[in-house]
Amino acid sequence: MKSLLRNLIVLLLIVGCVGAGGYWYLNRGASTVVAYHTTPIQRGELLATIGATGTLEPEEVIDVGAQVQGRIVSFGPDLANVGKNKTIDYNTEVNQGDVLARIDDVLYLADLDTAQATVNSAKANVAKAKHQPRRSLP
Repeated sequence: MKSLLRNLIVLLLIVGCVGAGGYWYLNRGASTVVAYHTTPIQRGELLATIGATGTLEPEEVIDVGAQVQGRIVSFGPDLANVGKNKTIDYNTEVNQGDVLARIDDVLYLADLDTAQATVNSAKANVAKAKHQPRRSLP
């Protein structure tokens, strides 16, 4: 029993020595050297930036519609970018009275001409009726 205990102690010492040697061999070039760099105090600007991800959304979106329909000939000017020849687009800030779009007025002009012709015809009928003698009923 004594020899078994002695052999076990010798084996543990050998394993410990091999483990310590292996640890030293693997970490021998990993010595970390701490170096400090100092600089004198200076007065300057402090710049702080905040990074963010996501999508920008407007606070309020208003749908603009029209009571007439037709082909759009041109869009109105973007008054915020006057010198840049830009037209109104989605998300353009507009004010009351701004021209948003010009609609082709050919169809409406034809309706106007038809209505004007009807008015002129009615006026002619009234003038004709005034100049005709009245007939008496039998």
